[in-house]
Amino acid sequence: MGRFRAAVAEGHLAHVWRPGQKHAPDVHGWCRAEDHPTVQRLQQQLSEYMAGQRTAFTLPLRVSGSAFAQAVYSTLAQVPYGQVISYGQLATAAGYPKAARAVGRAMAHNPLLLVIPCHRVVSGNGSLGGYAAGAELKRLLLSIEQTQR
Repeated sequence: MGRFRAAVAEGHLAHVWRPGQKHAPDVHGWCRAEDHPTVQRLQQQLSEYMAGQRTAFTLPLRVSGSAFAQAVYSTLAQVPYGQVISYGQLATAAGYPKAARAVGRAMAHNPLLLVIPCHRVVSGNGSLGGYAAGAELKRLLLSIEQTQR
């Protein structure tokens, strides 16, 4: 999957992203702390996920975003491992049935790549749709989840 970066705020995972990803946080002035317990737990859980031994992440989270984005992320967190949902279905489930495009924008700004499983959101016609970290990674993640059921 390549390298990822993570940011922790007051012991809570606040960001997970890939270097070069669209809408990555501005890390100017942040300090490195690979030995932080939350980062170490994330590394362990990512390894378990990739090995098919973990279907959900159990980390303390600090999720940023508007009230709308928070509702979308919370709803998305309920989509089971190995399943997908369309942008329109997610908008309806989150209580905003006419906001499929806004759901797409919220997914593009997801602060917790992988942990909030935006890779499980596809277009209404079943095509992949977008992914801030790239279509290759989205295909890989969906493939892992399909083969590890």
